[in-house]
Amino acid sequence: MDSDSELEVGPGFVTYCCYHTNVYNTSFLGTDVYLSYTLGSLVELPGLLLVLFGLDTLGRRWPMVIVTGVAGIVGILSILFRNGSHVSVLVLSLLMRVCLTAEYDTIMQYSAEVYPTVLRGRGLALLRFAGTLSLYVSPPIVYLSRLDPTYPMLITGVMSLVLSILSLFLPETKGKHMPQTLQDGELFGADQRILDFPCLGDKGEPTRCDSPNASAAVSC
Repeated sequence: MDSDSELEVGPGFVTYCCYHTNVYNTSFLGTDVYLSYTLGSLVELPGLLLVLFGLDTLGRRWPMVIVTGVAGIVGILSILFRNGSHVSVLVLSLLMRVCLTAEYDTIMQYSAEVYPTVLRGRGLALLRFAGTLSLYVSPPIVYLSRLDPTYPMLITGVMSLVLSILSLFLPETKGKHMPQTLQDGELFGADQRILDFPCLGDKGEPTRCDSPNASAAVSC
């Protein structure tokens, strides 16, 4: 349970930080700020659609891994365009926004399902607190764009890529009974394999939290 909590609070901090850094950095991309903000708002819709259809199809864990991985790769690749046109950097930033929007909404859904009922409120409050702390980290990252417009994207890209790897170790919650007690939280996802794919019906070994004796009764 402690490791799951750490793997939720950490992603919460990183997700908030990366998302808000991307939003704030819109003003420093060298393009028209009004056009950049308008396009940034529009591309959030595809991110929301990814969440809408992805969570029920692929589960929670793999969409988290995929969108953070893509955001990380795009952010790191931005260093190749440091001497390119502002438009190319804007396109990469918008692509990151799609992934970060999906990541942001996924972590909100995911975290509520990982914490057991007796700790869910406190767990979500802790995640929000970690997210609020990240708002103090975002501005310094954004102002690195005065040195190079791709630095904020590079930093958030590295953070997203690390988060993608860590997300592999989170328990899948799709189709699972939500943990109710601390014991359920300890057992939740204990028998899960890293390469389990809910969309393929491959659930691996039954998780002990799903046993008839478990107190969990609500499925995700």
